[in-house]
Amino acid sequence: MASIAASADLALQLQSAPPLTPAVAALGAIVLLLVLAAAVYRSYQRRHLADLSLLADVADSIAAATPDTDELAETAYLQSARLFDTDFFQLGLFHHDRYRTVIWIRDGNREPNEDFLLGPSPESLIGWVRRTGQTLIVRNFEAERGHLPAQPGYASVDPPVSGLFAPVQVGGEVLGLLAVQSRKRAAFNQLSERRLRFLAACVAVGLENVTLRAKSENRERHLAVLEQVSELLVPLRPLPEVVEDLGDVFRLHGVSPFSSAASRCRFSAA
Repeated sequence: MASIAASADLALQLQSAPPLTPAVAALGAIVLLLVLAAAVYRSYQRRHLADLSLLADVADSIAAATPDTDELAETAYLQSARLFDTDFFQLGLFHHDRYRTVIWIRDGNREPNEDFLLGPSPESLIGWVRRTGQTLIVRNFEAERGHLPAQPGYASVDPPVSGLFAPVQVGGEVLGLLAVQSRKRAAFNQLSERRLRFLAACVAVGLENVTLRAKSENRERHLAVLEQVSELLVPLRPLPEVVEDLGDVFRLHGVSPFSSAASRCRFSAA
């Protein structure tokens, strides 16, 4: 009963209170808008921080992958599932005038990798991405067919409806392409584009590490060969024996020295 009486007294006070002036009403509206804006900003900030945390996890996973092209492609596919709701995933690399898929996934199943010739005309979507180094969002392949900068370079009995393509590049060189596609219309937006560009950048760093590792291993092999050669040349031994051992090091067979008329030592390989 006391609470009912208090509510009644409050209602009477509000009724007897003087009406708000326009200035006070405007101030109240501004305060309300500020409160709403703060709530919206906090919600955006939480989503933004969650997205940054997700991208950081993706980057860490790719950085931890073994510096091997196939392993890197596998890791990129697994991480893409955390970023996109998609039916198709593809990572491919360029080599001269050709494009070869490293991993190609359709509905969770692996497709055989293929090699495509990138002809100058007509230019394919893959060729366009390589030439321009730009990302491309296609919300509806069929509806946008006449407005796309290029057309898909291959036919499919079960084509995707929408797609997102991003170059994998280091500096100004486009090494390959990342593509995610869906059977849904408008499955990708600007957030998807930013995420795919980030994933492509991580893959590019991984590919650069693969290249550096290959160069390092190749240099180590060269140094090992030079060490073997130096060990063979230092001892004073008959020249034919040294030449025979050098042939073994360089995997040459039938190598033997002979003297020319000018008394200069030359080598011939059978």
